[in-house]
Formats: sequence, C-alpha cells, structure tokens
Amino acid sequence: MSSFVVALDVGGTSMKGGLVSESGAVLLSERRPTPRTEGPEAVVAAISDFISHLAGSGDGIPAGVGLAVPGLVTESTAVYATNLGWRDVPATDFTTLDIPVMLGHDVRTGGPGGEHPRLGPRRLRLPLPPHRHGHRRRLDHQRRTVRRRRRLGGRDRPHPRLPRR
Repeated sequence: MSSFVVALDVGGTSMKGGLVSESGAVLLSERRPTPRTEGPEAVVAAISDFISHLAGSGDGIPAGVGLAVPGLVTESTAVYATNLGWRDVPATDFTTLDIPVMLGHDVRTGGPGGEHPRLGPRRLRLPLPPHRHGHRRRLDHQRRTVRRRRRLGGRDRPHPRLPRR
C-alpha cells in the first residue's frame, strides 16, 4: 500500500496539484494552466496528464486521487460545469491509472481536516489546502451568523436597538 495520494484542484484558469503523504504533509506542489478555451475534452486530457505526471513523481504508485472540480459533482461523476463545458464525466475518465478517484466540489473540499471545533466535521476527506478566496470567507461568515442567532434565540442582537437622540 502506498503512503501518498495525488491531490488536484481544478479551476477555470489554473490547476493546482501535488502529492500528499498519509500524515498530511505536502510532498510536492505544482501548478498548470487549465486549457478551457480548447474545449472540455482538452481539459479532461490535461487533468489526466497532470495526474500521471504527479503520480510518476512520487515514490511508487499512489493510493488514490482526490480531485476537486467546479460545478455539479457527485463522488463518481463530474455532472456539469459551465466554465469548463463538460457534462457527465465519470471519475475514471480523469486518469489512466488503475487507482481510486474521488471527486469533490472545489469549494466544499478545501478547509481544515477532520473534526474542527468551530466548523464541524468535514464532508469529504480530500487532502487539499484551504481555499483563500471569497467563497470560503462567505461560508465562514454564514456559519458564524447562524451560530449567533441560535445562541440569541433567533435574534441578531441581545437587546433592541434604541433610537439616537
């Protein structure tokens, strides 16, 4: 059994990938452009090439692939992505290697691993770094707002707002 996985985050302009050890340490990190102007087939081929390159850079065969993609996603199919133009792409089409591939939505797969005291359990366990763009901040803000409202019994403030004199 191998001690590393291939992790890949596919975006509209670039793909960020790497090798992650069993302990969560990043062994290798690379970035490539996403060829979305060349069509969905070219994007799938570029992802497959990138995964093969990353897997070949490791010591042995990877235990699996964690692939974060935009759009509508199930664990086994990239259902639809407007910006990349694909429809119903099975996870197995993203690699020529005979290893398990797990798909996840690009915004929901990033973040702290395992159980986090403020954010709760992660739904997917892909070894990807946290996103540092607006989606993540917006989700964190929504969680804080919901927790505050629950704590205050459905109200935003603990006291009514008084008019200024």
